[in-house]
Amino acid sequence: IGFLAWRFWVATNMPDVGMAVGSALSVAAMGWFALRTLQVTCRPHGLAEAHFDRSSAATSAMAKRIRTATILLLPLLAAVEFFEAQNDETWRHTLGRLAFCAMMIATIVMARRFLHPTKGVISLSGRWNSGHWPYRLHRFWYPLVYAVPLALVGLTVTGYYYTAIQLTRRILMTGWVVAGLVIVNALMLRALLMTRRRLAMQHARERRAAAIAAAQRNEASGSSESLPVAVEEPKVDLSVISQQTRKLLVCCILMIGVVLFWGIWVDMLPALAVLDNVQLDQDEAGNIVTLTDALMAVLMGVMTVIACRNVPGLLEMAILQRLPLEASTRFAITTVTNYAIAVTGIVFAFQEIGIGWNNVQWLVAAMTVGLGFGLQEIFANFVSGLIILFEKPIRVGDVVTVGEVTGAVTRIRTLATTITNWDRKELIIPNKQFVTGEVMNWTLSDQVNRIVINVGVSYGTDADTVLKLLAQVAAEHPLVLGDPAPRATFEEFGASSLNFLLRVYIPNLDERLQTITDLHCRIQRTFADANIEIAFPQQDIHVRSIDMSLLQAGPLRKAS
Repeated sequence: IGFLAWRFWVATNMPDVGMAVGSALSVAAMGWFALRTLQVTCRPHGLAEAHFDRSSAATSAMAKRIRTATILLLPLLAAVEFFEAQNDETWRHTLGRLAFCAMMIATIVMARRFLHPTKGVISLSGRWNSGHWPYRLHRFWYPLVYAVPLALVGLTVTGYYYTAIQLTRRILMTGWVVAGLVIVNALMLRALLMTRRRLAMQHARERRAAAIAAAQRNEASGSSESLPVAVEEPKVDLSVISQQTRKLLVCCILMIGVVLFWGIWVDMLPALAVLDNVQLDQDEAGNIVTLTDALMAVLMGVMTVIACRNVPGLLEMAILQRLPLEASTRFAITTVTNYAIAVTGIVFAFQEIGIGWNNVQWLVAAMTVGLGFGLQEIFANFVSGLIILFEKPIRVGDVVTVGEVTGAVTRIRTLATTITNWDRKELIIPNKQFVTGEVMNWTLSDQVNRIVINVGVSYGTDADTVLKLLAQVAAEHPLVLGDPAPRATFEEFGASSLNFLLRVYIPNLDERLQTITDLHCRIQRTFADANIEIAFPQQDIHVRSIDMSLLQAGPLRKAS
């Protein structure tokens, strides 16, 4: 049909009737394409049912109604366009008006079949009767289903046929925009759901593999204890990301809808054009700032806030999780993206109201110098936070020692970093201290760490036997590394014991406490089996004999 319309338009020496036929065919082609797309979407086990989670009853009824609407409305729509394209006013104001009124009556009939609260297709939706907001407000919007077509018929009858035609075209365009945005929203939500399922499956596999590995280690060591602190790494919270992405998607759809509705209706509603006539200010270049510019700046500010709150979650789910990046790198990327979005939004919002860089560069320079002197520590911490994010001397999940505090890095913020020690106490440390101070990072480039165990045995014990047994205990433990190799040494002759040291290396800090406990228990059992006594503090007391003649003379006798 579209091809036939094109042939009518490009044909040479085509009379006005032929051009009108081409216009009618083009409108019929576009209407048929749109309705047919919706009908195919609602086919059994099709897009609406299988992907958009719509009930089979609702989709089946929708497909039937769309088929009826195609047969009933498209011929009338083509007829109205045919008569409207005629240069003869007689055709336009007689047959055209009749066709238009008939189309409005048919629209009322079809709208009732689609939108009736209890008998229409919309009532078959699962969320319709469950307190969904369109159902709660149907007493307000459903009368418009009859009022708007009847009002257009009234305009046509009273002589405002041109106005009725223009309003109808914009109402149709608005309807198609709404339908398109609904479909796009449903497709994006479906993509979000599929991504969420994929991430959930990936995390489930990782947890299962970790559980199996932990079970194997515990079975080998004979214990199931672990570290008392669980490091709070920036894992993907699927529910939060889903909520953030939904909010961002809804906001984007609404903003696109507002822009499209503005473009559709701005010519018909002069009140919207009046905003361009309200002058607020004039910049140095002579550009006039209008009320429209101010509203656009406010809109950009709102969009910037929404983007800062929700884009990191979308970025994490859609892109970063697909890349071979560490959690700390993904955290740095999302944080820097947040800063970039905020700065970009502020710049564009100010430019919209005529405040460019040329207007504020001296003010910014003065404020920067003033704040640099007045808020040195805050600026230093902010810059140090950026250095930490990019150079990564510490990362979320690292075990660090700052001063006398040892714990895991749980959060890296703009001005400060949070460390959680083994007692689950959170220590807030300014970022400057990590850049300019001394910090011990136990897991920066290598998580292998050493355990040193002191053992004291009684004097008289064979030292070679002790060294052999200590080496045997280290070799039998499944978590002790062979490279670097464990080493047992005879350190010193103590006050009441022979002191030995066992030095072993383990692959990470997660099992450090459990490995220390296991080695202590195995050393105690092994020495007990070999009849080797683990020494304890001892003190010898020597009692000397006293000459009894001294007790019978002198002050002692007088005292007695």
